[in-house]
Amino acid sequence: MRGIGRVWVDGRQADPGGLASDLAAFGVPAEAASLVSGHDEDYGVLPENWGALQLFLKCSTQWRYAGMSGERTGLDYQAVESVIRMTGVTDIADTFWRLQLIEDEALKALAEKQDQA
Repeated sequence: MRGIGRVWVDGRQADPGGLASDLAAFGVPAEAASLVSGHDEDYGVLPENWGALQLFLKCSTQWRYAGMSGERTGLDYQAVESVIRMTGVTDIADTFWRLQLIEDEALKALAEKQDQA
C-alpha cells in the first residue's frame, strides 16, 4: 500500500511492456534492460486499496507547502474532504486511512529525492 506513494513520486507509469519494450522500439536487445534499471516491474494494487489510490490521484494537486522552502508537508485535508464528498466515497474512514499511508510514503520519497538533488 505504501509503495503506491513511492511509485507516484518516482514517476513510473503503467506500461504493460515495461523498459524492455521501450528499448526494443529503439533496437536495443531485451537483455540490456537489466543493465539500465532494476526497477522495471508493474506495481500491483489490491482491490481494497483501489479507492484510496483513486482518491490520492484526484488529490495529487492539493499539497500544502512549507514557507519559503517549498517543501511539501502533506495533503490539504480540506481539499481531500471536498474530493471525498464530490466523488461519493462510501467507506470514508478506511479510505482516508489508506490515503494517509500513501501520502506518508510519498512524502518520504519526496524528501529522499530532495536530499539526492
